[in-house]
This record gives sequence, structure tokens and C-alpha cells, in this order.
Amino acid sequence: MRKELNIPSLPPHGTPGAFSLADENILKDSFVRSGFKDIQIEWISVPFEFDSAETYTNFTKYIAAPVLAMLADQTLNCKEQIWKAVTKAALKYIKNNTSSIVLENESICIAGKKN
Repeated sequence: MRKELNIPSLPPHGTPGAFSLADENILKDSFVRSGFKDIQIEWISVPFEFDSAETYTNFTKYIAAPVLAMLADQTLNCKEQIWKAVTKAALKYIKNNTSSIVLENESICIAGKKN
């Protein structure tokens, strides 16, 4: 989407967003600054599977608020072209000669104690 709209691929450092705490050190530092101690961090695999590239695109249309915000000022034709590009891009994640799309993700689980 960013490519289609000529938007930089990464927002400036420090910009709030879904991935602003994706760096383990930044995440841990935010917990320390908030007064947490005995901080434990664990990375877990979180695969997302969709029946098809189109299913993935439809899912994204309904849950991705930042994406919808990027498209808010676009024409209907532009939006349609971008969603087609998203569907096409998802095809590279087809699972074992099926129509299923599998997106491998990681999540950082963090816990700490606060007095």
C-alpha cells in the first residue's frame, strides 16, 4: 500500500503505531520507565492463515485502522487498485500449492512486577 501511494515504508522513529514497540530494548525500557521490575520477555510465533488472498484482503479491510486512514482521501478507483495490489502481494504467501495464505508473525510477550 505504501508503495502504491508513494508513502515512506517506515514512519519516523518514535511515531506511535502498531510496530512502535517492536524493538525488544525499546519495549523493555518503556516497562522500566513505568516502574516495572523482574521483567521477562518471550518471543512467540503467531501464524495467520487465510483461505485465500482475497480473504486476507477482506480481513485487512475491516481490521486495519491505519491502512484505512491511509486510504481515506483516495478515490474509489484508487482504493480498488490498491486492494487488488494487496491481494496480488499476498499471493507470494500461498501454502503448499493450495489457495491458503499463511503469514508468519512474531509477538513479544512481556511481563513485569510493579510494587
